[in-house]
Amino acid sequence: MKRIKFFVYSPFLLTALLWLLSKGSISDISNNVLRSIVQLSAMVGATAIVIEPILSSRSRILEMFIGSQDKLYREHRTLGVIATTSIVIHLGTLLLRSVSIIIDPYQYLIPGTNLSYTAGILAFYALIIMIVTTIYIRLSYRSWKIVHKITSVMIALSALHIFTVSSDISESLLLRSWFILLFMFALISWIYKLFIYERSAFKYRYKVTEMIKKENIVQIKMTPLSKPLKIRPGQFAFFKFLSKDPNITAESHPFSILRSTNDELHIAVKSLGDFTEQLERLSTDDIALVTEPHGEFSKRYFDQTDEAVWIAGGIGVTPFMSMLEHIHTNGERRQTYIFHTVKKQEEDLFDKQIHEMTSGMSKIHFTKHVTSELGYLQPKSVVDHLSKPLETDYFLCGPRSLLDTFYQYLIDIGVESDRIIFEEFDFKTL
Repeated sequence: MKRIKFFVYSPFLLTALLWLLSKGSISDISNNVLRSIVQLSAMVGATAIVIEPILSSRSRILEMFIGSQDKLYREHRTLGVIATTSIVIHLGTLLLRSVSIIIDPYQYLIPGTNLSYTAGILAFYALIIMIVTTIYIRLSYRSWKIVHKITSVMIALSALHIFTVSSDISESLLLRSWFILLFMFALISWIYKLFIYERSAFKYRYKVTEMIKKENIVQIKMTPLSKPLKIRPGQFAFFKFLSKDPNITAESHPFSILRSTNDELHIAVKSLGDFTEQLERLSTDDIALVTEPHGEFSKRYFDQTDEAVWIAGGIGVTPFMSMLEHIHTNGERRQTYIFHTVKKQEEDLFDKQIHEMTSGMSKIHFTKHVTSELGYLQPKSVVDHLSKPLETDYFLCGPRSLLDTFYQYLIDIGVESDRIIFEEFDFKTL
C-alpha cells in the first residue's frame, strides 16, 4: 500500500516543488495569489489526468513493483476526484480573477479563435461529461465504454492547452520537461493498453463445458484447449468470451478464479449489469480467452502465521474459495475467522463446499451472516472475536460500501493499513 501511495502521489509533490522553483521569490506568489492558485490548480489537475492512464494500463511490470491491479484502480478513482476538483478550482479562480482585472470571462467558457483557451475549455467539458456519465447516469457498459474513450481526447486537449498557453510551464525549462515526461508516459501507457495488451495478453484458450445457475449467480466451468493457466489461490484474470450468441460481446472483464487445476477452470459471476447478465446465455463449447493471472491477494496470507480474518460480501467469497481449497489440501497454518455476508439465507451456492472443507479444521472458523435477518455485518462484532486485533491481517473482498466501512473502522482503531488487504472491482473502471 505504501509503495502505491508513494508512486501515485509523489509526482504531485514534485510538480509543486518545480512550480515553487520556477518562482523568483515567495513574493511572486503572495503578491499574485489568484494567479498562483490558477497556475498550481491547473498543474495538479494535469498531473492527475496523466497519471490515470498509467495506472489503468494493466502493465504487469507496474503491478510487480507497485501493487496489484485492484489497488491501482482504487487510486485511479481518487485521481479522478483530484483532477475534477483541481480543474474546477482552476476555472473558478480564472473567472474570479477576470472580474478583478476587468476582462471578458466568456473567453474561459466558450471556444473561440484562441487555440490554447479552446483546447482547455474542450478538455474541461470532456471531463465533466465523463464525471456525469460515470456518477449520475446509468449507462450500459458498452455505451459507458464509448463515452470513456473521451479520456484520450481529453488528455490530448490538456497537453495542447498546457504547452501552448502562456504560463510558468512555457517559461520554466524544468517544469516543461517534467510535463513532457508525464505526457509521454501517459501516451506510452495508452498505446500499450490499446494496441499491445489487448492483442497479446489473452494467450490462454478455454472451452466452456458447464453452466450452473442459482439465484443471480452463474458458475462457469471451462477446460483448457492449450496449456492451462498457472494460478495462485486468490488470484484473478481478465476474460473475453467468444460466443455463438451475437448478444454476448467480446469485452474483457476481471473475474476471480474459483477453482483452477490442469484440467479445469471455474469462475462465478453475479448479474450486476448488462455484460454479466449476458454471460448467463453462454453455451457449452463457447470459447474463453484468458490473460495471465493478476493479484497478490493471498500472498500475505500464506507467507504469515498471525491471526487472520476473511470478510466476504456476497460473490466476494470467490477468491477465498480457492484459498480455502489450498488450505484443505495442504494443511492449516493460521487461526482464521471467515465471515461471509449475504442478503438472504437462500444465497448458499458455496455453503456446502465451505462446510465440507472446514469441518475437521481446528484453526478455520466459518460464520455466515444474513443481512435480511441480522442487519449489516458490523466491524466491531468481527473484531470482538480476536485476541489481538491490532496484530491481525484482514482480507476483504466485496462491494465497495462493505470495504470502505471495514477499512475506515480498522484504521480508526489503530490497525496498520498494510494489514488490510482488499480486492475490489467496479466493472466500469476496468
